[in-house]
Amino acid sequence: RLVSHLEKRPEVRQVHWAYSNGFKGNYERIARGDDMPGCLFSLVLNLPLPSFYDALRLLKSPSFGCRFSLACPYLYLAHYDLVSTDAGRASLRAAGLEPDLLRVSVGGESVDDLIQVFDEAFEACARDAGA
Repeated sequence: RLVSHLEKRPEVRQVHWAYSNGFKGNYERIARGDDMPGCLFSLVLNLPLPSFYDALRLLKSPSFGCRFSLACPYLYLAHYDLVSTDAGRASLRAAGLEPDLLRVSVGGESVDDLIQVFDEAFEACARDAGA
């Protein structure tokens, strides 16, 4: 439900997850069972990642597998030297990597609570952009 909700938001350019077009068949070949897409997805946004990330009320960490949800601007950790310059960002995009990719590991919170957390971050970004 969370991924479906995010895919409908105009602020979201793309959601990458196990059942995304082009990935579902590969994932189903290695999945432990039917309808078990796992808890990890990544977002590419149509708004600045830093303001959204700051407004997102999830714990921030590169460590996944917890019982609570986490968010991580993955390429900022792995390739800060590249995401911090225009030339580096262009190089990442040329390699098929979105510099502002946000990875999310979903924990045990209710889906409704997580939807609210993401919607609040989108609304905060909209307010900041209008200020």
